[in-house]
Amino acid sequence: MFEQHKTVQEVLFDFDVVQEWEHEVELQIMIDKLKLQPLLQQQIETLSGGEAKRVMLAKVLAGNPPMLVLDEPTNHLDLDMIEWLERYLKKQHTTLFMVTHDRYFLERVCTDIYELDRGKIHQYSGNYSYFLEKKAQREENEKIEMHKLKQLLRKELAWIRKAPQGRQTKANFREKRFYDIEDRYDSRKEIRLQESQKLELAVEERRLGGKILNLKNLKKSFGDKCILQNFSHECRHNEHIGIIGKNGVGKSTFIKMILGEEAVDSGLIQAGESVVFGYYDQKDISFPDDKRLSDIVTDPKLLEQFLFPPSQQHQFAKTLSGGEKRRLYLLTILQKNPNFLILDEPTNDLDLITL
Repeated sequence: MFEQHKTVQEVLFDFDVVQEWEHEVELQIMIDKLKLQPLLQQQIETLSGGEAKRVMLAKVLAGNPPMLVLDEPTNHLDLDMIEWLERYLKKQHTTLFMVTHDRYFLERVCTDIYELDRGKIHQYSGNYSYFLEKKAQREENEKIEMHKLKQLLRKELAWIRKAPQGRQTKANFREKRFYDIEDRYDSRKEIRLQESQKLELAVEERRLGGKILNLKNLKKSFGDKCILQNFSHECRHNEHIGIIGKNGVGKSTFIKMILGEEAVDSGLIQAGESVVFGYYDQKDISFPDDKRLSDIVTDPKLLEQFLFPPSQQHQFAKTLSGGEKRRLYLLTILQKNPNFLILDEPTNDLDLITL
C-alpha cells in the first residue's frame, strides 16, 4: 500500500513508475479517465476506500507491466470508467490475470476463464458466455456419471447379497469394489448437493402502508456544486429505482438525505409510518476481531439459508473472504425484515452465488 502521509500526486508521479515521458503522458490520461485530478493534492490517508483503489489502479496501469494482476478492478468505478478500462485492457499487449464478479466485464474483456472448483482448476478457452455453456455441459456429464454409478452400485449390492458362500475370494473382491463405488457415489452426491444449494431468506413479510415515501421539491448543494434542484417523486409499491451517474455527482448523498443522515437545503422528505428502511452501505466491511458468525447472526437457520453451513458458523468473521463478509453484512440487514431497501453499490465484492 502507499505511504499514508504522501499526496496522490507524489504517489502517482513517483520516478520508479514514471521514468519516461511517454509514461507520464499516459498517466495524465489515466488521471483524467479515473477522475483523480481533484484528489492530486490530498494525502493518501484522507481518501475513501474507493478513491484509494482508483489511485492504486492508475499507478499499476501506468507502469506498463508485462503482466497485470487485478482483483475486482471495476469496484468503485462508474460506468464511464469501466468502459474506458475495458477499452484500455483490450488494446494492451500484456498478460492479464483478473478476479472479478462483474459478469459483463468478464464477457467483454477475457479470452479465457479459469474456474476454481473443489480444489481443481477448469480452463475454458472463451469468454464468460462460453464458460457458462461449457460448465453446463460438464455438470450434465457429471449428472450422467452419477446415474451410472448409482446403477452400478445397485448391481454390485445385488451380487453381494446373493453371492455363493464357497467363492469367498471373489466375494471379497466384489465387496471391496462395492465400497469403492459407494465412496465415489457419496462424494459426488455431496458435491451435487452443495452445487444445488441456493441462497434464500424466508422472513415474515412486513406490512407496507399506502404512503411509502414522498420527496417534494428537494434542493441540495455543496458550495457551487448542485446535487438536486426541485426534485419531486412519490414512491409506489414494488417500484425498483436505479440511481445512475458519474462518481462524485451525489448519488450516495441523495441516499443519505432519504435516510435523514444528510440535511436537505430545502424541500420535504416524508416516509410512511410503516416504512422500515434497510440500508446496504458501500463502505468497507469489518466485523470485530473477536466476533464469530454465530455472534453476529444468532439464528443458525438464517446463516444456513445464506450458505453459511453449521461447520462455518463458529468461525471468526474476520477470516471470511471479501465476498463472504458482504454476504454476511447483507444478511444482518435482511434479517431485520425491512420493507424498503436502499442499496449503495450492492454488487461490489459480492460473490456470484449471491449476485
